[in-house]
Amino acid sequence: MTLRYLLERIAWALLVLLGSSVLIFLIMHVIPGDPAQAMLGPEGTPEAVETLRRQLGLDQPLWWQYYHWTSRALMGDLGQSILLSQSVLSLLIERLPVTLALSFYALALAVLIALPASMISATRPASVADHAGRFAALFGLAMPNFWLGLVLVLIFSVGLGWFPVFGYVPLFEDPARHFSHLVIPVVSLGAGYAAMILETSRNSLIEVLRQDYVRTARAGGLSERKVLWKYALRNALIPTITVIGIQVGYLMSGAVIIENVFAIPGMGRLLVNAVLSRDYPVVQGAMLVIVLIFSFANLIVDLLCMSIDPRVARRT
Repeated sequence: MTLRYLLERIAWALLVLLGSSVLIFLIMHVIPGDPAQAMLGPEGTPEAVETLRRQLGLDQPLWWQYYHWTSRALMGDLGQSILLSQSVLSLLIERLPVTLALSFYALALAVLIALPASMISATRPASVADHAGRFAALFGLAMPNFWLGLVLVLIFSVGLGWFPVFGYVPLFEDPARHFSHLVIPVVSLGAGYAAMILETSRNSLIEVLRQDYVRTARAGGLSERKVLWKYALRNALIPTITVIGIQVGYLMSGAVIIENVFAIPGMGRLLVNAVLSRDYPVVQGAMLVIVLIFSFANLIVDLLCMSIDPRVARRT
């Protein structure tokens, strides 16, 4: 059953990746603008544009272009950047670690804040702590991350001078400056996701604490802490882990905005510049990598849910 469940999840991930690749390819060819004209600029003559279109294969049918792109992508060749005249794969390898670090820090911050807060809120419903936690969650959900970032910059960078306003320093170059540059972007990006995780985890834990087996454990003389950690929390984690997995995709999209607000040289900033300059190979490659990360994260979530509750595999 476990092997069958794993194969089904992998098959679904591959199917999502295939469908996403078709959608990304078609969207890029629906967007107005000619990549050849964008590459040559306004001074490019019609003859030069047509010659470049033939060199890039843009004069071929869409099905052939898609086949050519996917077959090269499977070999690790995502094409050449029209604007930067550099391999798309090398650009993504250079920029992706920055975006992954930003997303990982934001997700870790969200989980570290949300899970303890949800446990306190769920075990003390209608208390001051519960109302404070739900108000903070509502505030985090309602506030756009870029606006929160600008407010934090005004307070902690411009006003107090505690953190740099813009820029990025690699971790191994200077760890202290690395984290100081990312404090405000990470808080800005992670606040909304902490709110989502808090609300989901709280509701799930309250529902589990009302189950009959929890009442039986309490009646058997077990301490509230043991009931919470040994019986309730394990079952309540499944919806929370699912939400965390879904948030990975939203974190990548949120990083696009945050990287541009704080001038962080990650994949999100590269993607925005590529869209504005009609650099189709970079856009297609970046979107494909984001979908791949999202699919992999959801596969990991499915396996974690199965390890927590083996009944998940049986229900499929």
